[in-house]
Amino acid sequence: MRILVVSNHKGGTGKTTTVHTLGHIFASEHGLNVVMIDLDPQASLTLACGISEEDAHEANIAHVLRDSGGSRITVDKVLRKLDDRLWLAPAHSGMLGAAQMELTIMTVGRDFVLRDALESLRGADMVLIDTMPGINILLVNALVAATDVLVPTQPQVLALGGLGKFLDTLRQIERVNPGLNRLGILLTFYRDRYRLHRAAREGLEQSDIQEGFRLFETRIGQSVKVAEAPGEGETVIEHAPDNDRAREYRALAQEVLERMGL
Repeated sequence: MRILVVSNHKGGTGKTTTVHTLGHIFASEHGLNVVMIDLDPQASLTLACGISEEDAHEANIAHVLRDSGGSRITVDKVLRKLDDRLWLAPAHSGMLGAAQMELTIMTVGRDFVLRDALESLRGADMVLIDTMPGINILLVNALVAATDVLVPTQPQVLALGGLGKFLDTLRQIERVNPGLNRLGILLTFYRDRYRLHRAAREGLEQSDIQEGFRLFETRIGQSVKVAEAPGEGETVIEHAPDNDRAREYRALAQEVLERMGL
């Protein structure tokens, strides 16, 4: 089982869209059993999958992370089936926020709670984890559990600064998870005709900031269709299958699988 965390310290880089779309493609077009985990208190992935917070109240990822009477439940107990091979561990904003606070004040084992809980997913081929921006205990749990990490970033100076901070955090995580595979950096909201975007891409290609990451050959552009899709509980693959972004995400999925050796 591969556990792919999609993360960056900066918000607005396309983390949720990347998790949602890759999850759909891996399950529907590559025949993988895929579990997506919404580890962001904003619950954006949950909402994008068409699940309201009210619907997620009784079974969500916070129940896995919180200590209820000295015991926790495993991830398989909170999964919602979305399609034949696709499941979601949804988030509830208030409950996940409370779980985050509870983990923060724990003194023993707080970094390993999610890793231990994921051991129940014996039938999954791929786990995709959507994370919140910034440095926090939820991100630490995700990266400690991960086998691979993918970093989406916009081709802008401020976004690249956030990438540098994320790499600082990653070096600390690798002390306890030395096998973590730096899968790649994904440029999102990219337009080749913009000189600024080309300069950012070329700068990344020539810079030491990558530190073991390689840029993905695939770059994800901008489209209103991508923004529209979550409102329908869909990915751009379902909403506009012939759209350029749909083709780009299919190419990204293939590239991810190749880099994983799958």
